[in-house]
Formats: sequence, C-alpha cells, structure tokens
Amino acid sequence: MNMNCEKAQATIQERIDGHLMDGRELAAMERHLESCAACRRFQVDMVELHDGLAALPELELPDEALEEVWDRTVRRSSGTVPGRWRWMAAAAAVLTVAMAGSWFGLLDREPEYSPDEIARATVEARAALGMAGQALQRSQTVAMEEVLGGQVTPALEKITIGLP
Repeated sequence: MNMNCEKAQATIQERIDGHLMDGRELAAMERHLESCAACRRFQVDMVELHDGLAALPELELPDEALEEVWDRTVRRSSGTVPGRWRWMAAAAAVLTVAMAGSWFGLLDREPEYSPDEIARATVEARAALGMAGQALQRSQTVAMEEVLGGQVTPALEKITIGLP
C-alpha cells in the first residue's frame, strides 16, 4: 500500500491519539516517513504538541460558571438575541464576505508562501482543530454527567412544565 502525505499525516495523528492501527497501514506510514522529510517534521511537531498539551494542568470549571451559562441560555426569558450578539454576527458576516472577496481576487496571483510555511500552517490548523475537538468532547462528557447526575434535570423539568 502506497501512502500520500495527507493519508500519512492523518495516520500519524491517529497513532498519537492512541487509536489502534492496522499493521499494513502502519508499515505504509513508516515507509512513507522514510522518504518524506515534511511528514517526519509533521510527526515531530505532533508529538511535541501532544506532549506539551499532556503536560498542561487540567482546570476545573467552578459550579458558578455552569450556573452563569445556564442563566444566559436556558433561563433567559426573552426570546430575542441581545444587541451585542446581533452586532457581532453582522460583523462576522461582513468580515466573511470581505475575506471571500479578497480570496477570489487573489486566486490568480502566485503563492507568496513557501511549501514549508504552508506545511507548518497546516500542522498548526490541524492542531488547533484537534484541541477544539477535544475540548468539545470533554465539555460534552461533563455536560452529560451533570445532566445524568441530576444537576440539570430538575431545572429542565421546571422549564418544560411551562411549555405548551
């Protein structure tokens, strides 16, 4: 099995995340790493990132923070979006349109970044998305434990009583 850089990098990430690997896929990745300096660098970067994140202390979310989120979302009596959020959404939409316009205007120009810079940016973007995914997964787990643990269920029952 031959492996391209995209597949090799996905396999590297899965391996670092602790996923079980098929022997043929692992061997193909190792063969690819022997001949690809960019993917070897990617692997080094991912291991460093993983080890750095593992060394960070785990922060506890105080109970008051959950109550504040609950107050700002579910307990809100008004069904309207606050003005601040409307402005932020409008600004995000304008920024998106402006970025899309400039992107399409620049497509016919020569790239200004070296392949190494692009590879590094790809590593950083994937790492950021991976961290965001892990944070979402952890928050989902904690939220489910809270709901199942009876912390939020009574509040939900109060809310559903008033619904038609």
